[in-house]
Formats: sequence, C-alpha cells, structure tokens
Amino acid sequence: MSYGPYKLASFETDKQFVLEKNDKWYGYTDKKHEGQYQTTKVVYQIVADHNTQLQLFNQGKLDSVGLTADDMAKYKMSDYLLQTDQTYTFRWIFATDLEALKALEVEANDGSNKRVLSYDDFRKAISYSMDRAKFCTEATSAYKPAFVLLNSLYYYNIAEDTNSIYRNTKEAKQAILDVYGVKYDENTDLDAEVAKITGYDVEEAKALFQSVYEQAKKDGNYEDGQAIVIRCCASAASDLSAEDKTQETLMNEFVDAATKGTGFEGKIKFVFESGRTDRYGDVASGKIEMIRGAWGGAAFYPFNAMRCYTDAEYAGTIHESCGWDPTVNTIDITYDFDKDGTAETVTDTYYNWSMAIAAGGKLSADMSARLYVLAAVESAVVKEFQCIPWASETACSLYSMKQEMGTTQYNIMYGYGGIRHMTYNYTDAEWEKFVAEEGGTLSYE
Repeated sequence: MSYGPYKLASFETDKQFVLEKNDKWYGYTDKKHEGQYQTTKVVYQIVADHNTQLQLFNQGKLDSVGLTADDMAKYKMSDYLLQTDQTYTFRWIFATDLEALKALEVEANDGSNKRVLSYDDFRKAISYSMDRAKFCTEATSAYKPAFVLLNSLYYYNIAEDTNSIYRNTKEAKQAILDVYGVKYDENTDLDAEVAKITGYDVEEAKALFQSVYEQAKKDGNYEDGQAIVIRCCASAASDLSAEDKTQETLMNEFVDAATKGTGFEGKIKFVFESGRTDRYGDVASGKIEMIRGAWGGAAFYPFNAMRCYTDAEYAGTIHESCGWDPTVNTIDITYDFDKDGTAETVTDTYYNWSMAIAAGGKLSADMSARLYVLAAVESAVVKEFQCIPWASETACSLYSMKQEMGTTQYNIMYGYGGIRHMTYNYTDAEWEKFVAEEGGTLSYE
C-alpha cells in the first residue's frame, strides 16, 4: 500500500513500458485524493522519429508530443499548446585566447582570420548585432530572448519565501541594466527600463566592429580584405538540423547588417557544424572558436549555480575559460559589507566572490549581501563576452483533446499538476469513436 499509485506492468527495451493502477495504494481509500489519479493505465512508447510522433499524436494514439521550431509555425496558436519554461540559458561560447586562435588559423590553412575574436568588443558587437526576438521566433521552438545568465525560474530563498524569484529583485534588474550600459539611480523605474532591453543595437554594433577593425590592423592581427571565418559547433548530432541551419543563416544576416559601412563589411562568416562529442571541452581548450551551449538546473540554488561560470571543480569544465581565468580575473564590488553604514570597494577574483556567496561561504548568512554579489558576478561574467546569452529554453508541446491538465499555468514546483490532477473528456472507447468520426486525423492548429 506504500508503493505509490502505479506499478510496472510490463517493460520492453527500446519499445515501451506500461504502468497500471496499484489497487493496494493507500491513497485510493484515504478519502484525501478524491477526483485525483483518474488515469488507470499509462503506456510509454519509444518513438524516435519526430514526424512519426506527430502523426501518431494527430491520429489520437499519443496524448502528448514535443514540438520543434519548424512545428511552431503550424501550432503556435493552438488551444492545446503548452510552453514550459526551462532553467537552461543558451549561449554562444568563444575561444578568445590569442595564441589558440592563431593556432586555429594555421590549422584551417585557408587564409582566414580568427584572432579578431580575442577582442572583447568584437564579441560584444556580435551580441549587439543579434535581434534575439527574431532569432527565437524563427530559429527555435519558441525560446524566450535572454540577456543574462539566470532566468525567472531561479529562487534565492525557496525554503522561506516561495515568491523569492531572483530575477524580480532590484539587484538582478540592475545587473541587466549594467550589462547593457543603462544608467539608473534610486528614482529609476527598474521594471520599465528592463522591459526596454532587447540586446539589439545595430549602430552600436557597427561602431564596435569599426573600432576593432582599426585596432586589430594597428596590432597586426588583421589585414585589409581578410575573410573572418568563425566555425560554430552547434551540437553533437551527426548532422545539422533544419533549426541549426536557420540559426546559421540568421547569424550571418545579423552580422552582415551590423558590418555594413565598416572595415569588416562582407568579411565575417559563421559556419555551423555538428558531430563533436565534447564541444564544451573543445572550446575551453581552444580547439574550436565557437560553440552553442547551455547551462541550467539548480533552480533553488542560484548562488551555487553561478559557480558553473567561475569554479572548475564545481562545473567540471568552465566552458568560457579559453581566454580568461576566473581564479585570476577580478571584480571590484562596492557594498557595505561591514554593515557600518559606509560602502567599501573590495577587489577579489570571480572564483572567490562566487565561493563567498555559495552555501557555507563567508557571506552565506547575509541574504542582502549575497544577492548584491550574485548580481555583480552575473553582470561581470556577461560583460567579459566570453559567452553571449541569447535565449532561455522553452519546451513546447501539445496535449490531447482527450484530457484536461490540472492547470495550464506552469510552476516549477508542481508543473501542470501531472497525472495526479489530469482529468479526461472521453473514456478510451469514447475517444476511439470520436477520432473515427473525425476521419482518423485530428486538427490541433
């Protein structure tokens, strides 16, 4: 009776497994679960091909299906669409060490330039060239534009305050404004200013590209007319997906527009590839100049999550480590750490700051200081432009007309209510009859 509402009835490797109602479970008779767990049997099918998944779903043979970017044009207005925010922030991650980039030029042996990636303002210009709203709409399955590292799913004090969303704090809002150079004071409407942030400024990108063009020529790191080829490993998959190719096209469109009238006009090209089994390790060690990657998880521990960018022991590999060292590079943070009414400026490494606010760190008992430092470190990491945040992942899916979710408002702690709160509009027999009356194919558009 203590084993839960369902039991494993069958299991076939790479095909399906089935859960059936466990009649002995205490919850079916304790009168505390009335109307819940209406599902009596769950059949999990292994269907690898996405087109087959969609076909089965539209035939009423699956009760949910995940969607890709290509599907969204058809289903984005569906009454049965669920857009589920994820903790993962997608980023372009760069190798920026000058010697590593020179080595990559030698390896390519095509006369192209890669060493311009060592200039912070060059990568900053790429960031400002991106129309994130257009990129997310056209080249992802409804991801949301991102401008910093942590999204709205991160809670800084979940044990005591279920509304303690980090992104809603004054400190986190100021971090976004700091990244994009927006001035503010105690009278600034932070919400209004944050709402204006798009990360997209073609004129600023042009100014930055031209500045780097002139400086790189002066430094002997660029020759007039030289092509700049930036390879980007998008995934470990054997081939690029249609979504990958759309992203490649858009990135080239963005940089073409942002280099018009500059010394780099028509010279920069992104070339996407796939198949690297360790693209994160490869970019960190300078074996490729750029990758697409994402960090996420630890939604209730944002202070520890920041260590993904600053602590090699915590993260395994700091992806953004080819060109800077968080155990050496420093941040100046001005704050009243002693609580004596006087702010002081303290200089320390990225690593030490992140350890100070992590669980057990020297600032871990002071929530206001922790939030201030977390925001300062997040802002500083982005302003290094070793990585460019561009989207928060959203998992889009359709649910069947057969069922009703407990809620369609996602919450990271209870999702949509799960099987526990799922109800049904049809019995299995009624459903089969309904699908047949619809000609065997349903419309979810």
